[in-house]
Amino acid sequence: RMENSPAELKLTAGTAGADEVLLVVDASIGRNAVAQAETWQREMGVSGLAVTKLDGTARAGFVVSVVDELKIPIKLVGVGEKIEDLRDFDAV
Repeated sequence: RMENSPAELKLTAGTAGADEVLLVVDASIGRNAVAQAETWQREMGVSGLAVTKLDGTARAGFVVSVVDELKIPIKLVGVGEKIEDLRDFDAV
């Protein structure tokens, strides 16, 4: 049940001693990602974003809003379907 997810995730993150809480966002969802990031930031204290599916046609313009408005940095980007396609994000 979705209403239990934030509480269960908080418990799991606390038990696991997580150093980072990354929100994984599909680049194709657009502005809905901002609302999702706001909710997860409020509930979990998100420390970074992992943006996936950047190898397709998605432009991921929402990322600018999330970084600017919520001060959540991009940590990882996915540019393919394999684990090797998940890369550290470098803004330079």
